[in-house]
Amino acid sequence: MTFYNYIHLKGRLSSIIILTSLLFLSIDTVLGQNALQQTIYNIALDEDFRHGSLSICIIDLQNDSMVASYQPNTSLVPASTVKIFTTYAALAILGQDFRFKTELQYGGEFVDSTLNGSVFIKGWGDPTLGSARFPRVDNIKALNRKFIKALQKECIYKINGYIVSDGSYYEPSPVPSTWQYDDIGNYYGAGSFGLNFHDNEYTLYFKQNPEMWSRPVIERTFPTMPEQKFINNVSSASPRSGDNTYIFGDPYSNVRLVTGTIPSGKGHFAVRGSIPNPPLTCANRLVKDFSTIDSSSVTKGAIDIEEYIKTIGAPLFRHTFYTHYSPRLSDIILQTNHRSVNLYAETLLRELGKTLHAQGTVDAGIKVLYQFWKDAGLNTHGLFFEDGSGLSARNGVSAWHFTQALSIARKDSLNFQTYYNSLPVAGKEGTVRRLLNGYKGKAEVRVKSGTMRRVKSYCGYAKAEDGKEYAFAFIANNYSCSSGKVRDQVENILRALIISPKKD
Repeated sequence: MTFYNYIHLKGRLSSIIILTSLLFLSIDTVLGQNALQQTIYNIALDEDFRHGSLSICIIDLQNDSMVASYQPNTSLVPASTVKIFTTYAALAILGQDFRFKTELQYGGEFVDSTLNGSVFIKGWGDPTLGSARFPRVDNIKALNRKFIKALQKECIYKINGYIVSDGSYYEPSPVPSTWQYDDIGNYYGAGSFGLNFHDNEYTLYFKQNPEMWSRPVIERTFPTMPEQKFINNVSSASPRSGDNTYIFGDPYSNVRLVTGTIPSGKGHFAVRGSIPNPPLTCANRLVKDFSTIDSSSVTKGAIDIEEYIKTIGAPLFRHTFYTHYSPRLSDIILQTNHRSVNLYAETLLRELGKTLHAQGTVDAGIKVLYQFWKDAGLNTHGLFFEDGSGLSARNGVSAWHFTQALSIARKDSLNFQTYYNSLPVAGKEGTVRRLLNGYKGKAEVRVKSGTMRRVKSYCGYAKAEDGKEYAFAFIANNYSCSSGKVRDQVENILRALIISPKKD
């Protein structure tokens, strides 16, 4: 039992007297611990963590024994490390070769090359459709070339009706209810829809103004969103001030408020936001690209399925004439964990709910997560899931939960290697390329990181220089230092864990 735990248990006494007395009493205990445990105690004693909370746990994977810890059972806000639960459950339930699909359908009658009816883009949840960040995935232009080629193969050159976006596969609430409002308008707060498009993300381009505190002009967006209105409250700050903008707006809303600052200057500056209605943006883009082809047109433009049904009614028959498939789930999970893509994790959560409970909702997905991990042997007491990505500040996980989940995954001979490879290598890849930067030894550390305001977490696997394998987790909340210093402290733990002591 650490002295901080003792203080909490004996809270009826004066905390000052206890802290003073136990500080002296703990010296012999600390000195008697191995270097790893002493490193952890030193962090707990650091002034920057006095008013915060820590949960640290390291286990030997050979026998599942705890080798060092500090308040390992304390549940804290973990941020993006929640993705390790979601991605492994998706691998185990859906399988490495699972693929999402998107279908092109038509309804109506043909007269020569004219369709008297509408074309439907039917989404089945693919989060990578038209992705900008995913290797070997068709971007918007390449995707629509395939869609247009499929239309032409069906001899559809004129559409006397609409191109309809159908995202009804998942229920229409794309954002978890516990996400903060100032997150959901920004690119990392993009919701998950039945029809996703371009990572549900747009880039907003400003023409910079050289005058400090002047108003820069919004030039355009990519992809184009003709239905979208922006209220521009952005100001010009110092030339090297960076992106300090905030974008506010609800899903499906055609109004976005942009506030904050960008650098002053004479060039252009880009910020990223979440597409309010990705299904409609997808349909609008296909209308635009299809209409640039000679003798091709869409008379009524783009519309989403809800408005189509209100206007026209449900079509009696829709014929599927083209199916587009996503990358394999193993590749999606690699990107989810390497780049910490919230959209991908939230879509996997919804797909789990759809697969096992026929409901593409956050609640159904969370129900699957709890049951899956409980059945796998994880004690879920004190484990609190509010989403699949970790963006909710109401998630609660302990370091012990993380290490036990990692141990369970380690025993899965079918899926472990894929799961292990999805975690970036510390010092080299993804969100942890600055962790252990400069380490040249033969050890390997695979880590998922998580960051929110006053939240920093790391968990993963460590293969030490002596060949031993460990699972580790570190969570810090409400610390008083920079995120960089927290990372430095985690480095101290990892170096004590993986580096073999030098022999005289």
